[in-house]
Amino acid sequence: MGNKCNSRYKIAQDILWGKGGMRRKAFNPYNHSVVQISLDDSEPFAGKNGQIPRWVIGFEPDCDEVSTWNDVFEIRDRYVRDVLDDSFKSWLDDFANWHCSVLAPSAPNDISELTDSLERYFGYLVEYGFKDRVFLKAATFRMIQKQCQLGNQRLINLINRTVLGRLSQKALISSNSDRDAATVRSL
Repeated sequence: MGNKCNSRYKIAQDILWGKGGMRRKAFNPYNHSVVQISLDDSEPFAGKNGQIPRWVIGFEPDCDEVSTWNDVFEIRDRYVRDVLDDSFKSWLDDFANWHCSVLAPSAPNDISELTDSLERYFGYLVEYGFKDRVFLKAATFRMIQKQCQLGNQRLINLINRTVLGRLSQKALISSNSDRDAATVRSL
């Protein structure tokens, strides 16, 4: 166990003995099968200031060992506080950049195109596994895709506005580059 987790979260907690002296199951997360994270039950726009999701983090397998890991190291709270809340808006921008660069120079035309784009982005992210906490980003876009499929119009509008904003930025940059190139040629 690293010093950060040991000194900040575990402190003097006994991993094998819970509150009230009850024996509990534990595991070594570095020498264990993968624990999957799900954000599917999160609620868009129900978090801070109504701008980000109220995150509901599920673990699979949902077992005693994983509960101990979460209780001792405050995994859910740390993911929300240190990653999800702070990263949500920049992740939407990342998606818009990816969509405009990889898929199309336009916003999705309908819900089917949007959910297909989100599915492809999820697949792209999954390839990175645990690197740089991309697994949380992937779980976020899985949740967004499911919410869009359910017809969450506010979320659909947010994604489309983000993509359109990125397209506007690209057009402005392109226009400025063309103007600068014309100025250089005229010199």
